[in-house]
Amino acid sequence: MCDSYSDAMARSGAQRLEAINMGRRAIHNEASELLRERLRSKVDIDLETARRLFTLLHILLKQDTPYRRIEHETKPYCSAGS
Repeated sequence: MCDSYSDAMARSGAQRLEAINMGRRAIHNEASELLRERLRSKVDIDLETARRLFTLLHILLKQDTPYRRIEHETKPYCSAGS
């Protein structure tokens, strides 16, 4: 999807970008509905919230490796004991 979008930005016009965006929206809606179904026994969420949750999960898990380790750097104003 990202490659198609980048290619359309470089070579195609607005119609191609709109078609890609429509496809992206359809994928997000379908995934959001699936997420709602799977979570229904635990929580009741609306479609917009499910879309946001899907987007967040996609961003957090998107990587070629099976596991992602998120590390943060120590800030210079933070001491180890505080």
